[in-house]
Amino acid sequence: MNMEKLYNYFKYLLEFLFPKTVSENIIEQITVDDLLAKANTQLSVSDNGTLILFHYHDPTIKKLIWAFKYQGKTKVASLFADVLYEHLLEKLSDDALFLNFTHPIIIPIPLSKKRRRERGFNQTELIAEQLKHKDKANFFDMYADILVRVRETEHQTHIQKKEKRLENIRDAFAVRGAHKIKNRNIILLDDVITTGSTIREAHRVLVSAEVKKIMVVAIAR
Repeated sequence: MNMEKLYNYFKYLLEFLFPKTVSENIIEQITVDDLLAKANTQLSVSDNGTLILFHYHDPTIKKLIWAFKYQGKTKVASLFADVLYEHLLEKLSDDALFLNFTHPIIIPIPLSKKRRRERGFNQTELIAEQLKHKDKANFFDMYADILVRVRETEHQTHIQKKEKRLENIRDAFAVRGAHKIKNRNIILLDDVITTGSTIREAHRVLVSAEVKKIMVVAIAR
């Protein structure tokens, strides 16, 4: 038996003994072009200026996000970054011309120490790192240690009332090294916007650090 046949035999045996999950099959088969076709191009910029890449309720997007966050399929970070980078460069080109929004700093929404320890990574930070790797500081910088979580909070999706969500997230963030972002344009990056309370609180804290302008970007909503 030659090596190629031996490889195929063991590959078949492994797939038989350990069949791939639906999520794994989606991740392996989906391409950047597939995701570009799903990108929310007509509604990518909402009425408050937030750049939203996908509809969360799209079944494929929902499965990818679930596999990424809760099954540790970190390859999804690269897929999302590839699609987001194309849209981001287009928006930055327009905003640099019309809004003087030049060479911003990407700041990912941080996880608490407890949740990061449980998950093993911050999914939003991984996407930001992939963007940084693709860009090589041509159009933006990325700092993952500027905005930090300073206290544990209950999951926002577990709280029904808007007032309670705002109270839950209030003062959960702080800025470390404010001099690094003072008078700089900021891209505040999140993976999924649900209630919007987390983004608003992070936005408020960054404004208090005297940044210039803030663009909010999310993978899905």
